[in-house]
Amino acid sequence: SQKNKSSTTPPEERPATQNEPRGERDQMTPSPIARTALDSLHAKLSAFEAGWLDGESSLDDYMSLLKTLRAGLVEPSVANPKQTRQTPLVNAGYAARLSSMTLALERWISYVVENSAGSNGHRPAINIVSVGCGLDPLSLWGVAALQRLVSLDENSQDRFHVAIYEFDTPENCRLKHHALSNSNLLDDISIDTSQVQEAKRPAFRGRVITDNNSVSVSYSLAALDLRKLDSFSSALTTSDVDTSHPTIVLSELVLAYVGKEGTNAVLKTVSTKLLAENKLSMFLCLEPLFPSDDASPEVITMQQGYSRDYNEKFLGKLQKGHLDLGESMSWLHSLGCNLHEVQNRLEECGFPPREVHCATLAKVSSHVATTHRVASTNFLRAKEPFDEHVALAMNLNCYCVVCAFSSSEVKDGRNDWKQNVCPWRIKRPHVEIGQISTLEEDRQVRELYSHIYVEYYNKYPVIRKMVKSALKMDLNIKTKGEGRGQSVIADTFRQKGGSFWVAKDRDSNVIGCIGIGLRKKRQTTAEVLTNRIAEYEVQRLAVSSRCRGNGIGRQLLCAIEDTVTKHEAGLKSSHSSTACTVDLRFWAITPEPLHAANKLYQSCRFKKVESFQSGKIRMNVYCKTTTI
Repeated sequence: SQKNKSSTTPPEERPATQNEPRGERDQMTPSPIARTALDSLHAKLSAFEAGWLDGESSLDDYMSLLKTLRAGLVEPSVANPKQTRQTPLVNAGYAARLSSMTLALERWISYVVENSAGSNGHRPAINIVSVGCGLDPLSLWGVAALQRLVSLDENSQDRFHVAIYEFDTPENCRLKHHALSNSNLLDDISIDTSQVQEAKRPAFRGRVITDNNSVSVSYSLAALDLRKLDSFSSALTTSDVDTSHPTIVLSELVLAYVGKEGTNAVLKTVSTKLLAENKLSMFLCLEPLFPSDDASPEVITMQQGYSRDYNEKFLGKLQKGHLDLGESMSWLHSLGCNLHEVQNRLEECGFPPREVHCATLAKVSSHVATTHRVASTNFLRAKEPFDEHVALAMNLNCYCVVCAFSSSEVKDGRNDWKQNVCPWRIKRPHVEIGQISTLEEDRQVRELYSHIYVEYYNKYPVIRKMVKSALKMDLNIKTKGEGRGQSVIADTFRQKGGSFWVAKDRDSNVIGCIGIGLRKKRQTTAEVLTNRIAEYEVQRLAVSSRCRGNGIGRQLLCAIEDTVTKHEAGLKSSHSSTACTVDLRFWAITPEPLHAANKLYQSCRFKKVESFQSGKIRMNVYCKTTTI
């Protein structure tokens, strides 16, 4: 038996160090990375045993898998992974994490089962890809969820095939391989020689043992180092993942450990390599919302102070175990400091705009509790003495749950399926973005703009002066176009070398506007190609107060950027004899007290390049440069 086990163990990643015989090293205490995986397994079991997840029968399989994996680890070489009862606060946090991830995964699987089919109408295959799988059984639980949904047709022998691909560090892969080998969860376990030869790291393949014949499941486990930018992409290529099938990518508290560049590499690989080929594919992750390492030391709110302290304690625990996070990892790297930063970052890494949906774990777990309490009023309620409600709320606000979809084209005929997968997703109001065209729209723009900043008039008279000046100048429609139906404002901005856009609701009411014009007058297109610079200025950006927070300002900015970029690209191509690149610069000036406007420009990758005083108010100058 022992001889057979050793035959499935690939070559060690590193040789035994001096004074460290290979046999003794196998008996050592697990590394901090492996200890983190073990701690997570024990903490989730503790949450179950404390009763936080009582009443949801679908999670019984999850608890069973946790216990099976823990039992598979009980051997001297794994340093006695005994169960430790966690504090009520830790139990509550892990219960929230587990229930949020499982709800989204189960609903995604349910939709795929109902709305996809393989070739010739046969049952399709799906992929479950777990990045940083640790000892977590989430992928295997997904198979159990699928089996509850799929039954074998009496007249068909078709199977629903699931391909599981899990990736983690060499230490965690060895741990998980050990647990799976001893737990009777897998069959036909063998070394994945292609992965071992290619990457010189542990890799295994097997087949998941299922309860019925309606589902077949292949399993792959491969080691990698996500801090190496091409490691994930290379591992996927070697694993031969068929991304034409619906694919869900799972990641739970992994990206925080791999640094900024490592995280960006993973996100770009997910968006371009795993999700792009199938409209039902999805990325589901749970990551911290910690302040960045270059954030101001000034603490403004209690939540910010809690997040900073929590980050430091988290990192301290790892450093105490001498975990090599790399020279640049003096601070855990989060996806962003807030939800807007997370959304922008994923979009920058190739996820479709408006298809990235983020919410704090506090909000998500609230939705999950509401959903499950239909069947059990005790779900996510304390069964043990608990008086840390404020601490729990702040703790859950230190994490975000992200659902990012591959396409905006697929919708359920009965309802929005994405809303069902992640019910915390914000429903955006219907907004139509287009260039201003009528005199009636002109009047509505003037009405909107005249009331847009009234709350600042008394404190900042210069803002009132700016609004009045705009209404007298480029938003003035009294001196032109009387009796005509066409927009006067459109003509004004065309004369500036630009255009004017409006956002309208379902009733065609103007709820937002924006203008764009040349920053400097130019004589010819050849002048631009000679100087290799084209400069425009964003003007008159405004959104109705009742509609703010719905991404309307962002849509307006995107509309003018796309239009100008296409215009300049067309001018450049018409002068094909001139081979050069053109820097396209968008400028914007906004008062510093308009916090929402400043945050919008920053979130859209505008950089603050200058500030100046105008009367009693500070003005910020932003610039965004793209190359065409």
